[in-house]
Amino acid sequence: MAIERARKQLLAKPWGVVDLGPWAEVDDRASPIGEIRYDRPEGSAATPALLLKLLFTDQPLSVQVHPDDVYARSNGQPNGKTESWYVLKADHRAEVALGLDCTLSPQQLRQSVDDGSIEHRIVWQAVSAGDSHFVPAGTIHAIGAGLVIAEIQQRSDTTFRLFDHGRQRELHVDEGVAAAASGPAAAQKRVERLSSERTLLVSSPPAVTIEPPRLGAPVGGMPRATNASTMPSGTCQRILPVVKSTEV
Repeated sequence: MAIERARKQLLAKPWGVVDLGPWAEVDDRASPIGEIRYDRPEGSAATPALLLKLLFTDQPLSVQVHPDDVYARSNGQPNGKTESWYVLKADHRAEVALGLDCTLSPQQLRQSVDDGSIEHRIVWQAVSAGDSHFVPAGTIHAIGAGLVIAEIQQRSDTTFRLFDHGRQRELHVDEGVAAAASGPAAAQKRVERLSSERTLLVSSPPAVTIEPPRLGAPVGGMPRATNASTMPSGTCQRILPVVKSTEV
């Protein structure tokens, strides 16, 4: 399997962290970093259908939703945004939220956004390192504080914020209500043991397949991935999942 060194982009976020160690080089930064985005080197061939990010959370993210392909294309975008999360690190009591506690009509969903009660309608669940979650487009969701997550997603930057913890950023009520499946999240599939060395965490054709890498000997206190298809620059000795796509 060919190994390609990815191009790295650090993005400041109000909910991010200053200390990125041991996941990336540590230096002095005035702004907290919430995302490290990995892309193919400039001048490479076709742009992949998937995008890999590492998320670092010191505060909860907004309650949000992403459009599916149909909604995105009706608004002139090439595709929607289905994503998967693989938890690399979780502090005590770290949580993520997927779906609502009951099904709401569009009018009820809009009201819960307007009065802020949607914060209490999303379903939070505890997470630990090694957990994975599939987040289909249209699922209302949130990520809590104290997490490092590998997010593998369709290549789209479209996010509709429905609640933002008083950060005074723009909400996208009309778009979010239109794009959301305003009810409980779909049941998560159980992991599948493929062999003694490979476990299939999420398989949801045609979007995303994720497999953890086979690990070699620890290097510098961190296990080493020995068969990753893309090794991010500066993190080639960290654990990252092998990402494959059945889309072209």
